[in-house]
Amino acid sequence: MKKLLLLLILSFFSVQSIAGSCPDGSEPVKSISADGSYFEYNCGGSSSNTSNSTNSSSTVSTSSSNKNSTGIDRFGGDSEIPEEANPNDETLKFYLYRYLYSHNIYPYCGNPQELFCEDMPPQFSHPIEASNNPYQFNFELREDRYIKEQMQDTPLLSYLLYEDGKIVNDVITPKDRFGDMFRDSSKFHSQSVAKTLIGYVAGHAICKGYIDSVDSRLNDWPVLENTLYHNQKLIDVLNMASGTQEYFIGANKFKNSSRSVTNPTVKDAMENELKGSKKSSSIYNYNNMNPNVVGSYLIYKLGDENFQALLDDVFKKKARIEGDVFFLKNISAKKDDISLFSQFYATRYDYLRIAKAMLDDWENDNCVGQYLKTIHERRIPKNGAQGYEGRVGLPLSYGGFFHTGYIGMENRPVMGMDGYGGQTILIDFERGRIIATQAIHDNMKFPQPGGFDFKKISYERIKNGKPSSKAKSPPEPVIESQQVIKERNAAIETERNAKQYWDDYYDCKETTDGKSNIAACIDKNIKKREKSNLETSTVQNIAKTQSEESELFKGIKTSNTFDGYYGFTNMMPPTTSLGNGTLEINNGIVTISQGSGDLTPKYESFEGRIDQNGDIKANFYFAPCRSCGLEDKLVVFEGNINKKKLSGKYNDKQIYFYLTNKKAEVGQQ
Repeated sequence: MKKLLLLLILSFFSVQSIAGSCPDGSEPVKSISADGSYFEYNCGGSSSNTSNSTNSSSTVSTSSSNKNSTGIDRFGGDSEIPEEANPNDETLKFYLYRYLYSHNIYPYCGNPQELFCEDMPPQFSHPIEASNNPYQFNFELREDRYIKEQMQDTPLLSYLLYEDGKIVNDVITPKDRFGDMFRDSSKFHSQSVAKTLIGYVAGHAICKGYIDSVDSRLNDWPVLENTLYHNQKLIDVLNMASGTQEYFIGANKFKNSSRSVTNPTVKDAMENELKGSKKSSSIYNYNNMNPNVVGSYLIYKLGDENFQALLDDVFKKKARIEGDVFFLKNISAKKDDISLFSQFYATRYDYLRIAKAMLDDWENDNCVGQYLKTIHERRIPKNGAQGYEGRVGLPLSYGGFFHTGYIGMENRPVMGMDGYGGQTILIDFERGRIIATQAIHDNMKFPQPGGFDFKKISYERIKNGKPSSKAKSPPEPVIESQQVIKERNAAIETERNAKQYWDDYYDCKETTDGKSNIAACIDKNIKKREKSNLETSTVQNIAKTQSEESELFKGIKTSNTFDGYYGFTNMMPPTTSLGNGTLEINNGIVTISQGSGDLTPKYESFEGRIDQNGDIKANFYFAPCRSCGLEDKLVVFEGNINKKKLSGKYNDKQIYFYLTNKKAEVGQQ
């Protein structure tokens, strides 16, 4: 009996030593391992796991701030807040700035500690223009105190609940929290919600006849040969059941190179990390490679022109988006590479418009609706790979890049999209209900700090929501097209001004003088910019006069040192592509020999001179957006061939020509 008692006592202290072994005496925090296969316990909120819902993983920092701390925690220069962290409000706001204005327009800047990277060309993307007839929501709003409490106390940014054809909950972060930076016009990252969007585009490709069915095999793209993806059924790739277990660490890292999956193009990865790879068993294994493969395969299969038309059909014509949206290419992709990865940018209402389009497809039982029903029927179990709690644990199944089979709703067609940091969209196809959230961060540990109550505000509201009334949806509000254009232009201007303000704000926070008086520092920057703009305007006026009198190029000793053909991309920040083509230098005279895009007819007016140092001056008579009522103006562009960039200003809008290396000698084009 004494021995038994002694064993019980020792057992008790053994358990206590495990549970309370943190240096500060606190109990370890339970979290999911990097591969989602087991639970692990860590002190102080730190963990070695990488989110299985993430789109691009971060190097995990052991630093974990809280509401009582001050200052910005950059987590060692990570581009994203590590998932397990509990950042203070100042840190949250800084990362919101990065997500909105730094990583949105210039997603990858080389040095992750840089605030912003205006001197870097934007990553190439697949943009979709706004609809000329954006869908107009009906509203029948009701008070929800708990959602408002969440907005005040958590990193939550946006909450939208749509049912019976109306938005009934519409809550956004208040002005005194993050609302002075995040607004209705803010384009925010999707993170892995974009995986589902890629799957949705694939469904449209099937319905257009580009692909036979979800059982079609990926056996006609040479890039995939001699890899585990060759001859795979599309449905297995969509279901994350492509037998990738041996080749990835977590969702976003190759085991044999430690490169991030989102870095290389599919072709690059197949020729390196996955060359000679063999498929393992077809079980659920979440990773970021599968949507890259599907998206890039669609581009290969359809061709650039048809793929762009398909994107326009899905988002511009069907979803009827209010603002432009875009997918990003892989980080290391070049302009003409076949590339697409699961990162997407849209406003809060446009994410809801896209989800509503999915709901409409399901309810109308059209071809895409049947595709959605098929992937739901063909869902596979996760087998606890992501635990049984939180945003990615509550759904027990997965199908077509959707999380589904939610606990307590296993057989109901409730399908979810989930992205790193709390970007979620839940659709109850049976009861006609959609809930969408956006957040700066979510460590999935609520009620502990650092996350929000997804279970109560999304999961339980879907689970316990009443069936749709089946009443006919109210008529869509009618807005004049001129009003749509006016509001869109106002939103663009608002975002431009907001970016400039927050650029100034964080630039000032980084300087000694600015820290002491940020307002004065910002005012100083504004005055400096106004002076610069005035000087630029004066230079432009002088340049116009000189051009008319053929005076601009006087004093330039032209040189044939750089004669040849150079590719260019014509951009207007934040993301507007104006065109591209070929710059010709012949005996020191710079012209555009080939061009495509909105400015094609105007490229004939481009003329410049280059000297032996590579310095270029050129005139260009154009308007960056004639449909917006802008008039053609003469703009002077200057730059250096070695720096591969020319810049000029149309009014207050900076316009760039980004140049490539020499493509050919004159006469060889």
